[in-house]
Amino acid sequence: MAIANVRDPASIAAVYPPEAFDRDARANAAPEATSHRGLRILSPPDGAGDFEVEPARHDVGEIADDPFMAFVCPFLQETGAELLKNDTAYGGPLDAGAPRLDPAERYRAFLEEVVEAARTLRPRDRINLDDPRLRGFRGG
Repeated sequence: MAIANVRDPASIAAVYPPEAFDRDARANAAPEATSHRGLRILSPPDGAGDFEVEPARHDVGEIADDPFMAFVCPFLQETGAELLKNDTAYGGPLDAGAPRLDPAERYRAFLEEVVEAARTLRPRDRINLDDPRLRGFRGG
């Protein structure tokens, strides 16, 4: 686990460099992939903007409904390219011409997605000895 800051994209890049982003985006785009690789955000930002983050894997069938942590993973942009039917004699689909981001811009957009995901997390409630979750029979 590492500490990153929402005001400093370089702190996120230190945990998840562009090389890891590219490698994971390719692996996540594979049709036979059973898990996705990316970043798990473990805490919301504190007053200084620091949050806990770590590289992680997430099974493709796993439901991520924990409001106290988030998982963000990259995908190749080319896999979502829209194709048009080609009416020429040469055949084959044509690219629809959707604007594509350069690799540095895709990485920057991913870092912004990580920051936004961190900001949406809820802080965990502190448990004290009077907490009702600690009452009752605990086996034995």
